[in-house]
Amino acid sequence: MRASGSIDTAAVNQLTDGLSGLFHISILNIIPIVLVLVLSLKRVPSFITFGVGIGAGLVWSMIFQGYGFIENLGFLMNGFSADSGVEAVNTLVNRGGFSSMLSLIGIMIACGLMNGLYDEFKILDGIVNGITNKIKSPKGLLVSVMIVALFLCIAGGQYSAIAITAVAFKTACDKMDINRGVLSRTLEDVGTMVAAIIPWNAWVIGIGVVLGAAPMEFIPYTFLCFLCPIVALVNNILGIGLLRKNDPIKYRPLWRRPKENSTAA
Repeated sequence: MRASGSIDTAAVNQLTDGLSGLFHISILNIIPIVLVLVLSLKRVPSFITFGVGIGAGLVWSMIFQGYGFIENLGFLMNGFSADSGVEAVNTLVNRGGFSSMLSLIGIMIACGLMNGLYDEFKILDGIVNGITNKIKSPKGLLVSVMIVALFLCIAGGQYSAIAITAVAFKTACDKMDINRGVLSRTLEDVGTMVAAIIPWNAWVIGIGVVLGAAPMEFIPYTFLCFLCPIVALVNNILGIGLLRKNDPIKYRPLWRRPKENSTAA
């Protein structure tokens, strides 16, 4: 609110002119985004939601931007590519596509294969049982989940922190009467958020490239990434949002898990 300075209107005009020359810009173009948001709020399965979003985007591209069906399929596979005459605009819009996600998909497939082996041969059971046998409460179990996810996040990155920990602790959470949604949320609170403040993580390197700054120059300001696991730990200790296995997943602010000998709220 106290920021001051001047705006480089020439650069802004160059960007807007470049975008206007390349695309037909209209308020109607937000409809595909609105569709995705509405379907998400309605809890429509993600496959259908994203499918509708992609389909709507393809139709909108054909109607409003003049690109043919085959061209759009090429964009889906290889990413958008066009020359606006403005380098900054080209850098902004020439990206995406399925091929750009192949490295990420490869990592996910590798994690899936490893998880399948771990699950089938019970490789993680001995480790997890050694931890859970000494834990007598759901809160203690989730603290263990956070610690393991943090260790894997530091050592191997986000994907291993989430995928391996989920497989390792899902059965233990079932036995401790913890909703798997709570396990998923806990893994996000640590595995996803902390990944953005580990200096050698790919995310941090990418952010540094975009910002043109060294990791330690912007990491201290990523307050959400620091606060999220702390808030998650406090909520866990207080029992806030600690749903039982068969509790419905719905928004209940500051809802606390009742004691074992009481009736669920």
